[in-house]
Amino acid sequence: MPFNKNFNRETLTMEEVESLAEFKGRLNEQQQNFIRHWIASGGDQFFAFSHAYNTTNVEEARKGSYAVTQRKSIRAVLDLFLMRTPKEIFLEEVNKILRSRKLNPSKLRALELKAQMLFGVDLKSLRAEAPATPAETKRHKVGDIIDYDGKKVRVTTIDGNGQPVEGDPIAASPESW
Repeated sequence: MPFNKNFNRETLTMEEVESLAEFKGRLNEQQQNFIRHWIASGGDQFFAFSHAYNTTNVEEARKGSYAVTQRKSIRAVLDLFLMRTPKEIFLEEVNKILRSRKLNPSKLRALELKAQMLFGVDLKSLRAEAPATPAETKRHKVGDIIDYDGKKVRVTTIDGNGQPVEGDPIAASPESW
């Protein structure tokens, strides 16, 4: 198991990956090619998707590569390739859930129980030790007036997270002169 500079950790070789039952038995040819290109490119999922699925459309590669990397069969092979520990996999799962807006008390309790059962860790005590989470960014609406680089702008377009994408400058009022 060589140290792989592209991933800053010990990894399996390509031959070892291709001999895995998860690789041979659960992935179709395009998914196998995706894994091969992903490893060869040092983890570039857009490049891997474009080559494995023969597309030059950037938007299709972006959406498709995200969808492919979220498949459990692909994640399992990538986790084996990267030799990720169960704890690393669990922490990634926790981070993904915590970033989600769908976190509810029952999901949080399930995570606490899983952490306790698998690793003997009490998440409640860890929460007290964890650094404070950054304040949530303000969500804007079309028509809001915001300060952008010292200039007042009326928001005309927002993204899915409520963040301004475009805006029209507002003429300075005589009071600001």
